[in-house]
Amino acid sequence: MRVRRVAALESDHGVRKARRPLVPDAHVEETLTFTVEFRFLRTLPESKKRARVQALIDQLGLLNSTNTIVGDEDHRRVSSREKRRVLIGVDVIQDSILLFLDESLSKC
Repeated sequence: MRVRRVAALESDHGVRKARRPLVPDAHVEETLTFTVEFRFLRTLPESKKRARVQALIDQLGLLNSTNTIVGDEDHRRVSSREKRRVLIGVDVIQDSILLFLDESLSKC
């Protein structure tokens, strides 16, 4: 079996780091929408981008906080569990073949 170079895998996988900043003034839906717009700028039609965001919000259990501001350490808005789910959503929405998560998600 041949091992692919790390650089060749960069577009196929994602690595979820424990701490990554989010835009504190953006709503949950805006955060995921920005990510899908940035990642799939020309490859997906707008209707599929919106459907992808809405499906992920539903799957992650973020329906009640869709229009809640994410916040930061100084101004908390969503709960820490919801924030973890938003971070995971940012990674999942990119449609990686493989995603490494470096922290326990049992409390999500």
